[in-house]
Formats: sequence, C-alpha cells, structure tokens
Amino acid sequence: MSGDRFSVVYRLDGDEAAARRRAQDICLEQTVEVPDALVPDGVIRDHVVGRIERFEARAEGGHAARISYAAETAGPDLTQLLNVLFGN
Repeated sequence: MSGDRFSVVYRLDGDEAAARRRAQDICLEQTVEVPDALVPDGVIRDHVVGRIERFEARAEGGHAARISYAAETAGPDLTQLLNVLFGN
C-alpha cells in the first residue's frame, strides 16, 4: 500500500457515544463491509479500514468525524471513490 490517504468529514447526529459508534461503523462499512470482530490483524486492519482522524462536537449540534481512507480503496475510478465516500 502506498500510504497515501484521503479524508472526508461526516456530520453525525446524536450524543457523543452514539456519534462515535456511527463513525466507527462508517470506517468499517465504507471499506471492508464486515463487523470489527471479523477484521484480521495486520494490513487490513492497519491500512484498509477507515480511520477516525478527528472527532469533535459541532457548535451547531451533533459531531464531526474526519475519517481517512487508503487511496487504494478508491483506485482510479470516480464511481468507486463515490462508493467509498457515500456507500452503495
């Protein structure tokens, strides 16, 4: 893997605990599409699964989570990039 990553800011509603859970769910769903318990240690967990880079409360309410993804998850295809960003 190249080590290159891109990031997206998601705005999440709910209390902090619920928003953090949702951010973690997004990290998994937008990349490996399996529950955390099924993600093997190593390259997949360390480089493929999305990462919460920043998480904070928003003045307007709710929370913001900056999640980064390995560049390879999107590849050179715009359609795949949109799939990683928004899901299918």
